[in-house]
Amino acid sequence: MIVVNKAKGIVSKDVSRALERRFGPLKLSHAGTLDPLASGVLPILSGHATKLQDYLVNEQKVYSFTVRLGIETDTLDITGKIVREEKPVLPTLLQVNEVLPRFVGDVEQLCPLFSAVKYQGRRLYEYARKGISVPIEIRRRRIKIFSLECFGLVDSEICLRVRCSKGTYVRSLAYDIAEALGTFGVVSSLCREHASGCDVDKALSIEAIEKAEVSELSQLPGFIPVEKISVGLRRVVISCREDLRSLNNGGHVSDFCGKDFSVGDSVLLEGSEADSLFGIGIVKRVGSQISLFMKRSLR
Repeated sequence: MIVVNKAKGIVSKDVSRALERRFGPLKLSHAGTLDPLASGVLPILSGHATKLQDYLVNEQKVYSFTVRLGIETDTLDITGKIVREEKPVLPTLLQVNEVLPRFVGDVEQLCPLFSAVKYQGRRLYEYARKGISVPIEIRRRRIKIFSLECFGLVDSEICLRVRCSKGTYVRSLAYDIAEALGTFGVVSSLCREHASGCDVDKALSIEAIEKAEVSELSQLPGFIPVEKISVGLRRVVISCREDLRSLNNGGHVSDFCGKDFSVGDSVLLEGSEADSLFGIGIVKRVGSQISLFMKRSLR
């Protein structure tokens, strides 16, 4: 995993292209993309690490963002077309802190019309650009906000930080917060500070990756070998060669402390030697026993 600090003004695909220019053709995937407006942590998976993508996108994320009050755009951020504008009555810090608890916990959110959510095989932004409406139910989603805090008021902007689940649209959150304050607003800046177990201060700029010698790259904090990627799964050590062979050949292992797991759990499989991660396992029931099968090889 290459942890990139994406700059504002480029899309996630631009980062992939830059890495391919640096290293040649690669098998790459993103563990969560970022809008052009956003900067911050963009985890890029390469090679066998791409098989961990589904688990990494489920990890919690942290964003710092500012909400500019008195402006509404079609994209819900400052880059969009202005559809409404007025001089806002600025809230106090106390007023902001009074409304924020409404958005903490399990909440329902409407994703923006300009988003990559699919409806009938097409992205919502394709419909939005053509002025075609979509059913409101398509935009509804359940998300979880673990924490939400205000750390400043500057002129007509509120500075906020949120820890949230996957699928959260900060642009929609900003719009809803402004509405709760009796006005409207847009995201004017956005930085992803944490994603896939990585903090922005350990992420690398494209410029730093391009300038580093190839021999130095593996020593940089933003280059993480597949064995050390944090995916939120427990690890099971498979030390018996017969068990290793069985798992790799489609068989199963029953003697693996199965009492600590439930049917359907996914686990990381590693050998008895250090840094020997070799697959993702899944727990299934075989007769009266809880058994472990190979779900996906990482080799």
